[in-house]
Amino acid sequence: MSDMKKFYIFLCIFGFLFQGCISDRDLTEFSTELPAEYQLIHYWDFNDVSSTAALAKPTYTKGNASFTYAGAYFDDVNEGSDINLKLTSTPGSALRLRNPSGDFVLSLPTSGFSKVVFTYVTMRTNNGPQVQNISYSTDGSNYTTAGLNVTEVSVAESFKVYQLDFSKISAADDNAKFKIKFAFSINSDGTSGNSRFDNISLEGIPLDVPPPTDNSLYLLHYWNFNSLPSGTISSSVPADYTINSVLANGITYEGTGAGYVDKVNPGSDINTRNGDVAGDGLRLRNPSDTRAMIVAASTAGYKNIVIKYATEKSSASGAGTQSFSYTADGTNYITTGLPITSYNPDSDPVYNLVTIDLSSISEVNNNPNFKFKINFTGTGTTGTSGNNRFDNFTIEGNIN
Repeated sequence: MSDMKKFYIFLCIFGFLFQGCISDRDLTEFSTELPAEYQLIHYWDFNDVSSTAALAKPTYTKGNASFTYAGAYFDDVNEGSDINLKLTSTPGSALRLRNPSGDFVLSLPTSGFSKVVFTYVTMRTNNGPQVQNISYSTDGSNYTTAGLNVTEVSVAESFKVYQLDFSKISAADDNAKFKIKFAFSINSDGTSGNSRFDNISLEGIPLDVPPPTDNSLYLLHYWNFNSLPSGTISSSVPADYTINSVLANGITYEGTGAGYVDKVNPGSDINTRNGDVAGDGLRLRNPSDTRAMIVAASTAGYKNIVIKYATEKSSASGAGTQSFSYTADGTNYITTGLPITSYNPDSDPVYNLVTIDLSSISEVNNNPNFKFKINFTGTGTTGTSGNNRFDNFTIEGNIN
């Protein structure tokens, strides 16, 4: 063999190895923390394993996220991943897609968002599918790989994180029919082995808010409570919609005692927004006399604030009165200027709408420290049963 031929073979081998290194680097060198203007649209942590339906339900969604699996079946597996955790999620379980494998399709509406980024964590077992082939659809039926930064993943036997960047694919913007599909190959048709997914997220940048007309009220924060986890909720509940990610928000049940928070079904269709269904509601359980519901909701950039929500109590055992106050400094609560200071909810199944107009209270305007508090008073607050229920909690205002 001539020296020239040997040199040519060496260059080919080096080029192949170098390209392999570049591909691996491109897939792994990124941050799961996106710029501040990005908001979470949909997220699964797969920690609710109480049923197959609960496992499939998004941990958080702006609306109508779901998935299908055309393989043998899916279930949960213990020992999930701590990579790409969102909200208050902790490492728990993961989604297991059993062989023989079929298409794994996620429906991920991007309505109201642009420049979306999809992040997920995955691994396989020894006999599981070795390759994931990725495509997407913008019409809900036809799939393509055009413009994708990653179209094929060689899956390891330990959790790795991958990111699909759709920020330059304009057809993925503001699209109610957007989907991502995973097809599997190599070891995908056996009767043993599986693929595993955890901490799947889609994030995007909210589309620009249109300029104000006729001093319109804008929806600043909205809780529909339709994506609450099962069991006791011990952390702050973030709004299901916020007009701007800069505006801090969250609902907590603060105080002491045995009272706690969980979800209740059914909720109410009173005061729903964005085409939402009644779904679930938020349930604050007794004893409630030593606790209060705190709604933290920045109004920065907005004025003439109006609060609305649907509410009921479970029965005569639930708290008979909801007493209102607010804080402008984030600490000290007052009732000055409130048009109403309390409300007596009806018993299940009668939800009613409560409206609290704060437009005459200038201290509430353009205030990042604004919080609204509901104390539980009157009869039915000290028992070990009974509760108050809330749904479709909204905070609106005019542009300041």
